[in-house]
Amino acid sequence: MVFNQPIRIERLNDDGCETWEDYFSCRAYVNALYGSEYWAARAAGCEDTIVFTVRYCRALAAVRAAEYRIVFRGEIYDIQSVDCPQFANAYIKLKGVRRRGNRL
Repeated sequence: MVFNQPIRIERLNDDGCETWEDYFSCRAYVNALYGSEYWAARAAGCEDTIVFTVRYCRALAAVRAAEYRIVFRGEIYDIQSVDCPQFANAYIKLKGVRRRGNRL
């Protein structure tokens, strides 16, 4: 796995407005869905789903789907799930769905 794609994770501010602030920047292994996962996402209208795999760190372990988002290549991805495979603390998989019409 090669972590060569730069991503930025933003956190929702708690100021009553929907404003976002930079939280963490890192490099990720980026992979689109395929197989049964792709077809299930397509049936739900979420075919623009990407899985971002990053190395584990405490800052990323704190990420929650509702309060964070990913910026990748100028596109915004809402985080749908956060997974630490086998609780091994080696990698974190962030599944994100591209927000339509929102480019930075």
